[in-house]
Amino acid sequence: MEVKPKNAKFSDDLTHRDFLGSLMNLGLERDRLGDIYIADNVGYVFCLEANAPYIVEQLERVKHTSVVCSVIEELPAIPALEPEEVMVQCASLRADLVLAKVYNLSRNAASELFTQGRVFVNGRMLEHGSYELDFGEIVSVRGHGRFWLAEDRGLSRKGKRNLTVLRT
Repeated sequence: MEVKPKNAKFSDDLTHRDFLGSLMNLGLERDRLGDIYIADNVGYVFCLEANAPYIVEQLERVKHTSVVCSVIEELPAIPALEPEEVMVQCASLRADLVLAKVYNLSRNAASELFTQGRVFVNGRMLEHGSYELDFGEIVSVRGHGRFWLAEDRGLSRKGKRNLTVLRT
């Protein structure tokens, strides 16, 4: 679906949160909606085909902006996001240690993510931070993003591993 402002000149700057809030306010459950992609203040909502007519009929405002909804057959070209290259120094490849360095968290905060069930390696939930990561494994952290170990750049003078991590 495409959700765009009626008058783009006078519309607010709309964010993912604004679109999601307006859709949830219609009484839809979150599991009935997919991704929401925003480009040039226009939201593209992925939803079940059965929900599309209801959304088109009911959604009139996003934030303080009047909007027009329509079901579209084809999406505009979505540019691929290039991963950000980050250099970190770690004593080992323990998941909790690497995660803390990549997202600039304390070890306790990183460990808490594991107990909350928010860390996944190659789609499988990790419950303990003692897991040894391997190069090429994709680590997803809900609320933070995802990363993978790209290369080992050797040891520092103090014996820590210099790692290149790609983060999205």
